[in-house]
Amino acid sequence: MGFFAKLGRDLRLDARISRPIAAGQQPIGAAATLIGPADWLLAGAAALVAGALYLWLGGELIGTAFFADWNYAFDMDSPRFVEILGAAHPAPPSPDRPISWIMKHPFLPVFRPPVRLLTLLGLSPDAAATALIAAIGGLTVAASHLYATAFGLPRPEAVLATILFAASSTQLFIGFLIESYGLAAFGIVVLYLMTLLRLRGAAEFPRGRFLVAAYQFGITSTNFVQAGIAELTVWVTRLGLERGLVRTISFCLIALALFGILILIGYPTAVLEFLADPVRQIKLAFWVIPHESVKVGLLGVLQVFFGYTMVAPEFTTVPIPEDGMAMHDFRTWAFSPIGTVAIWLWLALVGIGLALFARRDRPMLAALGLALAGNVALHLYYQDRGSVFLYSGHVHFLVFALCLPALRALGRGTGAIRLAGRWALGGFVALVAVNNFGRALEFTAIFG
Repeated sequence: MGFFAKLGRDLRLDARISRPIAAGQQPIGAAATLIGPADWLLAGAAALVAGALYLWLGGELIGTAFFADWNYAFDMDSPRFVEILGAAHPAPPSPDRPISWIMKHPFLPVFRPPVRLLTLLGLSPDAAATALIAAIGGLTVAASHLYATAFGLPRPEAVLATILFAASSTQLFIGFLIESYGLAAFGIVVLYLMTLLRLRGAAEFPRGRFLVAAYQFGITSTNFVQAGIAELTVWVTRLGLERGLVRTISFCLIALALFGILILIGYPTAVLEFLADPVRQIKLAFWVIPHESVKVGLLGVLQVFFGYTMVAPEFTTVPIPEDGMAMHDFRTWAFSPIGTVAIWLWLALVGIGLALFARRDRPMLAALGLALAGNVALHLYYQDRGSVFLYSGHVHFLVFALCLPALRALGRGTGAIRLAGRWALGGFVALVAVNNFGRALEFTAIFG
């Protein structure tokens, strides 16, 4: 059977959103063997505690000068997202590039109804948007706990891993700062949780995989690539390279067709404007048109993605003359004494985790590695003013997942060794939490 014949067959399967189990695969329904009722309860508790923490931190900024201008934190556009999500009549998000925002965040307005409801109940738009971001941040932490559990961590190590993720630099800041990155991170963690369960033969998600892909695309369109990588990993593992590629192409074509229909319904005028000059609109949206900008090189991008995402360094103050203000960012390898210890322990933990990936985990490692490499390559180009931490929400969970084999091995020790290891892990988590909470409180105090 030729390539296009195979593609046509798979398109017919995926167009029915059918249950695509390869021959010889384990039947669906074994997810409960990886994630039990107690694990769901712990995930729920993690969501509540983390969400409350993020809400408290975000509450420190409500009604302050933080929302008076863009870019005070990491080049984030918090006031713009408050207006998009909470204003009764939001202005066009980018008057000079009206289609660019739609191309990057096409389905973000689906979050307007809950935020608008909170404003009708008496909350200000910034308070209502903060509540949404904090709630999604809590759910992201819950999903990370389920992933750690499904990956095979014993319950004590899974709980400590969840606290580590919740207190990590990137998750902490995107859990209370209003932007698209906290919303996107939730979809990324859920995507890889589903991918892990599929690779374990514990579940299939015949419809869920399209739903999560739509979420990824709709919050930040470039993150659809991660959904494609996840599909490729699952199908190549099951069916081999050629057949797996066909299944992945089929998934992507069906998904993109569905997204196109939704965009046509939601933005008919913008679609017509895009079709009038698509090349120019793509250049505007993704900065293909040359403009003066300071860019960070490969070492700087790797420092942010592998280091600052977990352990917050000292703030770097970046003047923005055109706005008459100063931005706070993470740009230099300068840590507090606690942070210095924590960052080197973190990098060692990631290295050990990489070395301990088991044979059956290698497809997952391949998915994480491909997504990481793609994001590093993208942000060597797609950045402005040297701001890179801004994008760390798209990669943080990928790096975090690399350390989990080390924590799983720790939990499989015996007697005093395992107990000592848990105390050591708890101490490391405490170092990270103290360092990062201190940095978050330092930031909120600037505007308090």
